[in-house]
Amino acid sequence: EGDLPKDFLEDIGSIIGARIDRNEISILLTLATKSEQLHSIDHRLALFNGMSRGLKLSGARGLTIQGAEQALNSLLLNSSKSIRTAARDIARHFHVAQLIKDSMEQALNDALPTEKRLSAIRSLAGGRLERVLPAFDQLLSPQQPLDLVTAAIQSLAFFDHPQVASLL
Repeated sequence: EGDLPKDFLEDIGSIIGARIDRNEISILLTLATKSEQLHSIDHRLALFNGMSRGLKLSGARGLTIQGAEQALNSLLLNSSKSIRTAARDIARHFHVAQLIKDSMEQALNDALPTEKRLSAIRSLAGGRLERVLPAFDQLLSPQQPLDLVTAAIQSLAFFDHPQVASLL
């Protein structure tokens, strides 16, 4: 049927993420959200997991790419939890203003389930330190559960700033 192999999609996603070519990333996100060829969740997950790995390997953060915020926001609303999780993993490498705002609120909301808060904390890595610092300050308090503190420390590792050391 001409089905694309998942390992091929993961490799392509990884290469594109690692190269940090804004045009390629924009095209990949557009294809992943609109292409008939990538209709299955497994295909999209392979592509997103590869892209996330490539972006992580390259140390990309705070990227602003035309169309990326719209595509990521669309993916973050997807009915599939796996797609939403993969989109959050990618989004942490981009500057997505609404995601950061929502993540700050969710990370600090004691009424939310721990998994949702953990996901929000991981997304804070995509924000600008001066914007997300108040949330991290609260998350690192001794009153917070250990898994939330651990996630906050892991997200802070994305920031290359002397203020992180003083916060810890």
